[in-house]
Amino acid sequence: MNRMKHETLLSYLFLLLISCCFFVSHSLNSSSTTSLGPFPCLPSQSSALLQLKQESAFSHAKILENWIHTTDCCSWVGVTCNATNGQVVGLDLRRSGIHGPLSPNSSLFNLLHLERLNLALNNFNFSAIPPTFGKLSRLTHLDLSYSLFSGKVPPEIARLTELVSLDLSSFGDSSHPVVVDMSRLVQNLTKLRVLHLDQVTSFSSSIHKSLLVNLSSLTSLSLRGSYLDGEFPDYIFNLPKIEAINMSQSQFLTDGLGFLPEFQSGSNLKLLDMSSIYHLSGKLPDSIGNLKSLIVLNLGQCDLSGPIPSSISNLSQLERLDLSLNSFEGPLSSNLGNLKKLTVLYLSGNKIQGDLPHSLRNLTQLEELDLSFCNFNSQILNLVTNLVKLKKLLLHYGSFIGQIPSSLGNLTRLEELDLSDNSFSGQVPMSIGHLTSLKQLDLSDNSFSGQIPSSLGNLRQLEDLDLSDNSFRGQIPLSLGNLGHLVALDLSHNAFTGKFPLALANLTRLKRLDLFSNQLTEVSDPSNALEKLTALTSLDLSNNSISGIIPSSFFRIPTLEFLTLNQNQLTSIDNHNISSSPLYSLDLSFNNLTIEFSIFSGLGHLKVLHLSRNNVSMPNKGENFTFPKFNVLDLSWSNIRQFPVFLKTQYELYILDLSNNKIEGKIPKWFWTIGKEFMSELYLSNNFISGWEEAASSIIPTWQTWRLLDLRANNLTGTVAPLLCELGLVFLDLSKNHLNGTIPQCFGNSSDLVVLHLQENNFHGNLSNDMFTEQGCEIFKALDLSNNRLQGKVPQSLIKCQSLELLNLGYNQMSDVFPFWLQNLTNLKVLILGSNKFEGPIWSVDRPLAFAELQILDLSYNHFSGVLPSEFFKNWTSMSKALKDQEPYSTFLDTHLPAMGGISYDEPIMVLTNRLFRRSHKVLTGMVEFLTNDYNLRKSTFPLFFSFCDFDVSSNPYINSFKCQSLCQLKGDVTVNENLNQQFKIYASLSQSRLHEKMVQSLVPIWEEKYERTGINELETAADPSKPLPEEGTFISPLRKMRNWMGSPSSQEEDGAISSMQMLNYHLTTNFQHLA
Repeated sequence: MNRMKHETLLSYLFLLLISCCFFVSHSLNSSSTTSLGPFPCLPSQSSALLQLKQESAFSHAKILENWIHTTDCCSWVGVTCNATNGQVVGLDLRRSGIHGPLSPNSSLFNLLHLERLNLALNNFNFSAIPPTFGKLSRLTHLDLSYSLFSGKVPPEIARLTELVSLDLSSFGDSSHPVVVDMSRLVQNLTKLRVLHLDQVTSFSSSIHKSLLVNLSSLTSLSLRGSYLDGEFPDYIFNLPKIEAINMSQSQFLTDGLGFLPEFQSGSNLKLLDMSSIYHLSGKLPDSIGNLKSLIVLNLGQCDLSGPIPSSISNLSQLERLDLSLNSFEGPLSSNLGNLKKLTVLYLSGNKIQGDLPHSLRNLTQLEELDLSFCNFNSQILNLVTNLVKLKKLLLHYGSFIGQIPSSLGNLTRLEELDLSDNSFSGQVPMSIGHLTSLKQLDLSDNSFSGQIPSSLGNLRQLEDLDLSDNSFRGQIPLSLGNLGHLVALDLSHNAFTGKFPLALANLTRLKRLDLFSNQLTEVSDPSNALEKLTALTSLDLSNNSISGIIPSSFFRIPTLEFLTLNQNQLTSIDNHNISSSPLYSLDLSFNNLTIEFSIFSGLGHLKVLHLSRNNVSMPNKGENFTFPKFNVLDLSWSNIRQFPVFLKTQYELYILDLSNNKIEGKIPKWFWTIGKEFMSELYLSNNFISGWEEAASSIIPTWQTWRLLDLRANNLTGTVAPLLCELGLVFLDLSKNHLNGTIPQCFGNSSDLVVLHLQENNFHGNLSNDMFTEQGCEIFKALDLSNNRLQGKVPQSLIKCQSLELLNLGYNQMSDVFPFWLQNLTNLKVLILGSNKFEGPIWSVDRPLAFAELQILDLSYNHFSGVLPSEFFKNWTSMSKALKDQEPYSTFLDTHLPAMGGISYDEPIMVLTNRLFRRSHKVLTGMVEFLTNDYNLRKSTFPLFFSFCDFDVSSNPYINSFKCQSLCQLKGDVTVNENLNQQFKIYASLSQSRLHEKMVQSLVPIWEEKYERTGINELETAADPSKPLPEEGTFISPLRKMRNWMGSPSSQEEDGAISSMQMLNYHLTTNFQHLA
């Protein structure tokens, strides 16, 4: 964004330079006045100017203070007179502090001899441009830019036929647009050479090709950031004298796309800026090489594609080239080095790949080079070390490799060096200390190793240093304390060891210091040196190995607002003289602290406090402390046994977390008075809360901003109060309690609810068929009613919940046929109907399924029957996509499902339960046919579960290899974790499906090979004590016994014998029970 502003400014300055060429040598200057001779100012002119000074809009303009009637008006600031007749011909009042509407009757319009008028950069309070400008018929230069005019440009402007330069640019305020009828505006302005209409919000008619005749003298056209009717006006490139075109950030009010035209030879064009035009598409034509006068070419952030034409190397005068943020592809031409005048080259954000041309070394005038967000795989740093004029080198988010050569130290003019997010490696050379002009250095997210060179301390101009996410080790060098201009220092995610270096306390301009995720062991500050960090606002030492006492000097850093010390081994706080701390946010979670909560009573500015996973002692009854008014308070996992009484006075809380404590009993009545109008999120899960002291209906509505309530895993009993539907909650979790009764129908009509979790309770009865309304569940995303005693059918009104992504009705007593209509929920990603009493077919010719977004399906433990051919899966497009096309299963669960209620499902494994399988039954092969043909589910990312089904399917020759491969992916050794992160991980659950024993035969060699390789006997412990153990204690013998038993055609199952499925289940459950 900063670079875009920089580019825009440069283009604007270039245009300004060109436009100035058309002002005579005595052009107006706001800081001086000019008279062309001894002829004094005419009284009529002086009188008009003095009247202008008295008008309300001009009366407070300090620049007019020397306009005094006793002096010659030709000597007044901003006034230019004609030396031969005393007429005022020029008035330059730009940036004069004018404030207020410009009246149509202003005495300004009595200065009829005005030739040049500049009112730019004032505040005319969004008044209309007066039509009386048309009286100033001698005007050659009119500048009303950025002066807060609004409305339609009056047609009288078109009468100013002598105009050579016109600037009506605005700030682009959509509520006060400047509207131009282009065709009427320029129809008579045939002398125009400069036309600037930047951020004019709308044109009332199109720019017609016929205007080319009227604008034949135009040399500079700027329509930056404007809204233009019609299509992209490619014919402007045919203006015969045009030298500068700036249409950057313009928008065209048409659905069509614009394309760059073929450029004609002989053009005088010096500046072309078409950046950030989203309607511009197609290729950059080869004829771009015809614009041999070009000095500036900016086509950044369009939608251009294809290769960068080699003809661009013909632009020998080019100094600035920006093709960034497009879709250019292919390698760069080796002729790029012909652009020897180039000072700026931006190619970032394209699909350019391959090796960089060695001719890059010829661009010895380069000052700025940006190749970030590309796919170059070169060792680029060896190519640029001779470009000694470089000030900016940006290579972040690329595929660059190699080490930093010592010769990089030759680039002594570098001010910004960004190598982040690449594959650079090795040690950083000492020569980096030669880059003494550097202000920004970013080496983050690479594979640099070794110690930080002490020579970094020579970079005294450095303001931002980021070395995070590497493998730097050793102690943080004390020389970093020499970087007196440093504002931000990030050394996080490395392997730094030892003490916190107190030398960093010398960095008196430092505002942000990040040292998290290292191996620091101690922070000791006996001399209170840290108090010298007088600019520091944020300090992060989290996720280290720091032990001992938190020094009190942390709390006396005079500007520190954010202190993050979580995930260490800290034991206590030195709270000596900390009451003056300006801390706003303090995170001490995940430590070994044993502290009295009362020590925070003096921190009056503290608003955010995290104490999770510590041992916190609350004030005793009767102890009086004045605590800060918290906004966010996290006391989870803090060994709290009752609701803290100090919360009674916490009226500004909007997030409170008391989860995972030992709070028991009922929620006190006073608890619902905290937070008042602020409370938004309340976490009380995993306690022993049994209810409310007073009926919920009389106390809960006091929180009007309530959005989240988490009471899962408590001892709540009774029915759910329908009042919960009326609170505007977005998230409600009452799961894992002892609630009973029916589920209130009002939940289906709660227009704010996004996530509802009621699983693992004792709810019973049927869900009303009309429970869900279109308005009530419009934004509903997750519904989990599993593990209850619900009966009846799936309510068809669920079809109105079109945003639904997760539906879990598993482990109930619901009786229904498969709800084919659920496939009309086009956003559904997770569907779990397992362990119910569903029955009938799940496929038929006239009712094929097409769950386009479904990624998890569990139909296990039901009574489905019928045929399951490969066609069943043909339209399940989300399941058949490869990993590269969609996020992996684990990512989906980690990101989406927690956001929909914190529900997590274990990574899937192949589960075969302890049912007796008879060899005469068919194998479920419809899925296997699917898996081994065009719609290969093994390329999916997500699991299917078809357990406990009775499908009538035919055998398949691929069953052995597929099943063996599936289980090989899940062997219980080191490959388990690796396979959970493989590109393809779709596992089919076939439990309770009456499988053929041949599948077990294919598994025996796998287990034997595992035993021979590792020597581990995985059958030593039973997964379920109720199941019989193998007779032999070794691993090999039962496996061989199983194979022999299965290989005998006459073998029959007898009482007490080990069935093939028992043995298979036995191995799987012991091998993978840690994943459950």
